[in-house]
Amino acid sequence: ATTYAVQFINANFQPAVDSGAATALTLGGASNNWNGFYLKNVFNWNGYGIPAPTGDTTKFLRNDGTWVTISGTGTVTSITAGTGLNGGTITTSGTISLNNTAVTAGSYTSANITVDAQGRITAAANGSGGTTPTLAQVTAVGNVTTLNGVFGQTAAGNGIGVGGAAPGGPMGVATYDGTMFLTNNGTAATPRAVDFNAANFQPSADAGAANALVLGGVSRRWNGFYLSNNFVWNGYSIPQPTGDVTRFLRNDGTWATVSGSGTVTSVSGTGTVSGLTLSGTVTSSGSLTLGGTLSLTSGNVTTALGYTPLSPSGSVTISGSTFQSSGSLVALGNTSGTNGVFVNGSIAFAPNSDGVMTCGSSGFRWSTVYATTGTINTSDANQK
Repeated sequence: ATTYAVQFINANFQPAVDSGAATALTLGGASNNWNGFYLKNVFNWNGYGIPAPTGDTTKFLRNDGTWVTISGTGTVTSITAGTGLNGGTITTSGTISLNNTAVTAGSYTSANITVDAQGRITAAANGSGGTTPTLAQVTAVGNVTTLNGVFGQTAAGNGIGVGGAAPGGPMGVATYDGTMFLTNNGTAATPRAVDFNAANFQPSADAGAANALVLGGVSRRWNGFYLSNNFVWNGYSIPQPTGDVTRFLRNDGTWATVSGSGTVTSVSGTGTVSGLTLSGTVTSSGSLTLGGTLSLTSGNVTTALGYTPLSPSGSVTISGSTFQSSGSLVALGNTSGTNGVFVNGSIAFAPNSDGVMTCGSSGFRWSTVYATTGTINTSDANQK
């Protein structure tokens, strides 16, 4: 009839019942105080939503849950002693003290006590001590079988987190030698556990072990991760970032400045093209070596020149002009195919038709004509 429970449901970590119920919970205790309490947003106190403080030194928290600026001063005019207090009514100055009870001050073993409506112990006596129960006995007494499925349990009476189904055996919460363990049934002979040892909250086995743990999962991801100091990743201790926009995390775990240029430390020459081979390696300064014999095909030459060279006897047309060759004769003609010039061996450079072509024209004259003789030879003596 007095089961106490904490729920972890969705994003809420909360007592199973509200304040005022017979099984309501208290966070901490008179001699078991929390070492700190961190809250970011609204603090809800007895139904009053108190906004988070902003550092304003002129505002104070009023009893209605708002931060206000206090003006003026107040005066206490009368204090009356209530039940269990003495000192009378004080209108100017005085002392109110707690009344003594019939209980003798001292230490009691397995005490039997009586408490009045004001929370005072009015009677106390030593009781008879019992044996220390085992974890199984404690959980069996407070067993809530409706939650067994949450822990993988199916049989009633095991107690939450005690016993465990095959193959891993016992599971749940246990303590040993100053360490608290949270264990699931895992696989046979390899239970998986989280240790709470001193200031470390850690897996019981290191990465790589058969029962190593993964923090989160593919479809069970944490909504956030907060870290204050160093992050140790694969043995590299990475210092916390400081907001320096000029530094980047290097693979050795340090925050380094990355320069805008790089340095070539080694150049190697490899490969062979058309009989030529490039070889050698330069690490600071030096030269690569090009060796071998150049071997070109007619296709290589044609590709490099952009046209097909003339054969000993043949013709080719480039930009509308025709080049011909035949034995010792090389000729150059235009697109008409009727007029042209030729070189016939070492005998003459002449037009291909007699008396048809001019050497230059009225608008395209030679500036100077050089010859070993100034004589102009024609077939008609009158034209000389």
